[in-house]
Amino acid sequence: MILAQHNVMEPFARRYVPMRLLSWLVQLNPVIWRHCRRTPLHIRLRLALEELGPTFIKFGQTLSTRLDILPDEIGQELKRLQDDVPPFDLATVRQSIEEDLKRPLHELFRSFDEKPVASASIAQVHHAFTHDGDEVAVKVLRPDVAARVETDIAMLMTMASLVEELMPEWRRLKPRGVVKEFAQTIRNEMDFLVEASRAQKLGENFKDDVGMMIPQVYWPLTSSRVFTMAWIEGVSIDELPRERVAGRPDPRVVAERLLSSFFKQVFHDGYFHADQHPGNILVREDGVVALIDFGIVSHVSEQTRQFLAEMVQGFITRDYKKVAQVHLDAGYIPHDTDMDAFEEACRQIGEPVFGQPLKDISVARLLAKLFKTTEQYNMEVQPQLLLLQKTLFTLEGVGRELHPDLNAWEIAEPLVMAWMKARIGPKGQLLKLRRQLEEMGYAMGAAPEMAFQVLERVANDRFHIRLHASSMERVEHEIVLGFKRVWSAVMAGFLFLGGAVMAAAGMSPWWFVPPLILAFFSFFRVIALL
Repeated sequence: MILAQHNVMEPFARRYVPMRLLSWLVQLNPVIWRHCRRTPLHIRLRLALEELGPTFIKFGQTLSTRLDILPDEIGQELKRLQDDVPPFDLATVRQSIEEDLKRPLHELFRSFDEKPVASASIAQVHHAFTHDGDEVAVKVLRPDVAARVETDIAMLMTMASLVEELMPEWRRLKPRGVVKEFAQTIRNEMDFLVEASRAQKLGENFKDDVGMMIPQVYWPLTSSRVFTMAWIEGVSIDELPRERVAGRPDPRVVAERLLSSFFKQVFHDGYFHADQHPGNILVREDGVVALIDFGIVSHVSEQTRQFLAEMVQGFITRDYKKVAQVHLDAGYIPHDTDMDAFEEACRQIGEPVFGQPLKDISVARLLAKLFKTTEQYNMEVQPQLLLLQKTLFTLEGVGRELHPDLNAWEIAEPLVMAWMKARIGPKGQLLKLRRQLEEMGYAMGAAPEMAFQVLERVANDRFHIRLHASSMERVEHEIVLGFKRVWSAVMAGFLFLGGAVMAAAGMSPWWFVPPLILAFFSFFRVIALL
C-alpha cells in the first residue's frame, strides 16, 4: 500500500490491470492525488523507501550504485536516503553483549560509555576501554533486526519476480539476482564474525603500508552480534581542511594515498573495501588514513584483473581494437558481436574523454560509460565490476574535494603497468606455467578415477542424455503457467489478508476496500489459468 500511495509502481500499472485499478483507487484520495501530481517519480520512490523502513533504505542505497539499472536522476535521488533510527537503550546493549560473550559487562570492559557514538539501522557503536587499558569501539547488533530483515527480503524477492514477469525487457538485468546479491550482503553485515574476518584480511594486506591502516580486531571480545576493534582517533575525511594547514595532514597527500591504496587493493590484493564513503574513512593527526565498517568487500579474480588492466592500457594508448578484443576474449560480449561496430563504440567513449585535461578525466565515469554502451551488445551484468566502479567513483569524488587537481590516471597507470609487467613478463609467465603444470598434474591424476566413474554409470544404465525439443517446450510452458498461477494466488492471499487486517483495525474504507477488490480480481485470474 505504501508503494501505491506514492504511485511508484506506475510502469507496471500500464501492463497489469490489477495494479492499474489499485493505482486509480488509491488516487481517489485527494491528498494522495495531489502528492502524485506535484512530486516527481524519483522523489516519490525515495519517500516510499524511507517509509518502508531500514531494509528498504539499504536496498535503495545499494541500487543507487547500479548505474546499469537506474536512470541517473533516480540513482542520484536514492543517494539521499538516510537511516533515521533512534539508538536502543543500554540495558538491551548489555543483554546482547553478555549473552554473546558469556560474561558480565564489567568483567569484559573497564569502562563502557552509555551513549552510543553512532547509531544505524543494523547496529550501534559504543566507546569503551578494556581492562588492559586499550581504547576500543564496540559495535552491537540491533535486537530482532534479523527477523525483520528476512521478512523484508521475502517481500523484495516477490516484487523482483513480479518485475521479471511483467517487464520482459528487464530480465537481462536479473532483478531476482540483484535482490539475492543484496540479501547476501545484508546477511553478512548482520554477522559480525564475517565482518571481523574481513577486517583481519584487509589488515594483513595493509600491514606494510605506512600511510593506510585497518583497526585491530579484538577476537576475545567479538562474536556474531558484537564486534570489538581498536578505537581510531581521527576525523572523517570530509572534515579535513581543504587547504594545507600547519600541523594538519596535507589534503593532497591524503587524496593520492587513498586512491593509490584502492588501485593496490584491486590489482595487487584482488580484495577491496567496497564501501569507502566519507563516513567510513578516518584521518589521524599524523596523516594516516584508516578504513572502518567492513560490511561490504569484494573479490576481483586474476582473470578480471587481467581484463581491467588490458582495458585500461587500451584506453590509455587509444588502442580501441584492443579494448573491444579484450571484451570478447573475457566472454563479456557474445561471439557474434560486430567487432568493428563495438570498436567504434569504444572509440566514441574514449575520444571525448581524452580530449579533456588529464586531471579532469574520471576513470570511474569512463567505466560507467563503457558499461552503458556494452548493454547494447548484450553484455551480462558483472556485479564485481559495478561494485568496483561505484567505489572508484566515490573515491574520485572524495579525492577531488580534497585536491581538485587529483589525477586518477597518473596514479593508476604505474600501478596497472607494474602489475601487468609482473604477470606478463618472463617471471610472471614462469609462475603461470608452474601453476598450469600443477593443475595439469592434478587433472591427470584424477582422470582415471573420473573415467572409471563414467564407465560404471554407463554399465549400470545410470548415464542418460535425452533431449526432445517438443517435450522441453511443453515443460517450459507448464512451468511458466504454474508460476503465474502461484503468483496470482499468493498476491490474492496477501491482498485479502492486508485488506482484512486494515478493516479489523477500523481503518477508513479508502484503505481496505482497494486491496479487497484487487484480491477478487487476482482470485479470478487463478481460476482463468486452471
